[in-house]
Amino acid sequence: MATARQQPQSGHRRRILRIGVLLGGKIVEERLIRERADVSLGQSAKNTFSIPIEGLPRQFVIFGVHEGRYVLNFTKNMDGRVSDGDRVMTLDVARNQGGARMVGEHWAMPLSEHARGKVSVGELTLLFQFVTEPPMQPRPMLPHSVRGTLADRLDPQLMVILAISITVHFGFMFWAVFINDPDTGGGMAERAARATFQEESYEVREDQFVLPQEPTEAPATGETKAEEPKTEQPKADKPKGDSSKPRPDAGGGRAESDAVTLQDQSKAYADMLFSEDSAGTGFSGDMEKRKPGSDLGKQLWSQQQLIVLDGWRKDCEWGTDPDAPVPGIFGPKRLPMFDRWDYATNSNDSHWANHGHQLLEGYDQIIGDEKTQRSLRTRAGLAKIERRLAGTDGHPGNKFSLALFEAITMNNAVISGEMWRDAVVTHCRTLPIQQGIPEACDVLAAWDLSDNLDSRGAVLWRRFMENVSPGAQPDLDLFTTPFDPKNPVTTPNGLNTANPRVTRALATAIADLRMSGGQGNARLRDYQIEERAGRRLPIPGGSMSTGQYNLIAQTESGWVPGKGWRNIAHASSFVAWVQYTDKGPVARSVLASSQSDNPDSPHHADQTALFSAGKSKPVLFEEAAIRADPNLKVVEICRTATGATCR
Repeated sequence: MATARQQPQSGHRRRILRIGVLLGGKIVEERLIRERADVSLGQSAKNTFSIPIEGLPRQFVIFGVHEGRYVLNFTKNMDGRVSDGDRVMTLDVARNQGGARMVGEHWAMPLSEHARGKVSVGELTLLFQFVTEPPMQPRPMLPHSVRGTLADRLDPQLMVILAISITVHFGFMFWAVFINDPDTGGGMAERAARATFQEESYEVREDQFVLPQEPTEAPATGETKAEEPKTEQPKADKPKGDSSKPRPDAGGGRAESDAVTLQDQSKAYADMLFSEDSAGTGFSGDMEKRKPGSDLGKQLWSQQQLIVLDGWRKDCEWGTDPDAPVPGIFGPKRLPMFDRWDYATNSNDSHWANHGHQLLEGYDQIIGDEKTQRSLRTRAGLAKIERRLAGTDGHPGNKFSLALFEAITMNNAVISGEMWRDAVVTHCRTLPIQQGIPEACDVLAAWDLSDNLDSRGAVLWRRFMENVSPGAQPDLDLFTTPFDPKNPVTTPNGLNTANPRVTRALATAIADLRMSGGQGNARLRDYQIEERAGRRLPIPGGSMSTGQYNLIAQTESGWVPGKGWRNIAHASSFVAWVQYTDKGPVARSVLASSQSDNPDSPHHADQTALFSAGKSKPVLFEEAAIRADPNLKVVEICRTATGATCR
């Protein structure tokens, strides 16, 4: 392991590496690397960061030391972004445009002491930056009055017993060694010298050594049993009176040493990790540059929408609005709402764009983000409604009927295909003719842009989207037209085919299907299947990454080569279409998962089969219709005045 300790200049504190580890979007460890040494990660316990997750090598040096400087090492399956001075680039750009050099099977990028960034592989994300080294915190100790003296800690009665025991044992040893010694070949002095100075030899192998890890300078979440995380409204201004903050626990009688430890931890957190928001803005973490909005809560909010509070501050207590009905919550004036006669919709996004032309803005960030790219699914829902009201969706008129409402929401149209399919096909036809590529171009060109069961091209397209950008919002560098906060429905748009991820994702998607024994024109019904009580039920719909409104979420294993997507984790669930009339509500519904978990129940797969066939059932509202239902079963139970069952 390469190490290099630089001596700080007089009056100048050196810069050291700070690293935070996130797993599944949650921060699990943060550490200051005070010694300039290689930093490794992997499944082995001997790594700087031991992370036993599938897909990581046993050991990989992520930060190496070369000629006294750190070098970021990364492989082809790692993504991320690095900001170093005026230079900001993704790892893809570094790989393809000379920002890093190829070393064996990985790339190496030299870092200055002003570099910062993130590296992701699978569910693991590393955040790093160079920070000014904070002073070492003294080891917490109890007050002298509590510690007492050595004499205070000794039990007199025990000391008498110990003294007698030592005297008896040494007396016996002297008699055994020097008096009753059958060996007459040496004198007492010689035997005493052998007993005192002769050492036994031990053979020590290198693999027996386990080097201790450098002490962690900041607590790793989950390692220190402290107070529960608290909810905070991440705002740049001072959050006085904020109604989203909990009060720190005032009781508990915590020991003084515990308080000192917690204080040390809070000081260590003062120099926060670097992160970037969706616009690429960096938040610096140097202690001398601390300012409101640059703390850990701000950074975790921008990265993962995780909310963290500084429990030491009075400002982090519960706030109460004057118009709040009960203490500790927001009042109605600070909650987003509107009243319209045309439509309102929400597809698991924030409040900001629940209507294409009335954006709700100016609310606290804890309510939800504003002026940011919407998920493709949100855009799909808005587009469906806007097209219907404009009469441009291919159906007669410009209003909804109950039947049309159901048909439009469940037509399984793929908005990412509508946006990018033509550009992908054009790009595909420019690629070198290799196995599977011409066929894939033709399949996508003929695809009906849906996730219907017999759609040919839907499987290929989803594998492309899952490889190019698996999240709900495609990365901004994949678009040619940037996001416009005044037009969240149609921006960003256009596909940047110059981005090497596009070609790589398409090639991977083609290979996925070929390795699974299929072709690019495979039908969705053969690859997205729910197994219920021995029945194989094909499921229409698609994933969040494609922008499918009829959302189907797969198991955690995702795509399984040779099988596709098996046993749906959750889907559109309970779906209802309701029309309010003068005679009361008229509705239809379907429960995609069916009602019973019991494999022997007739309701274990009945509605799943309906959902598979693209059908629904009526929701009965009037008493006469309920009584006329042939599936109705009535069990009448009466009770006597004493609570007994009637006979």
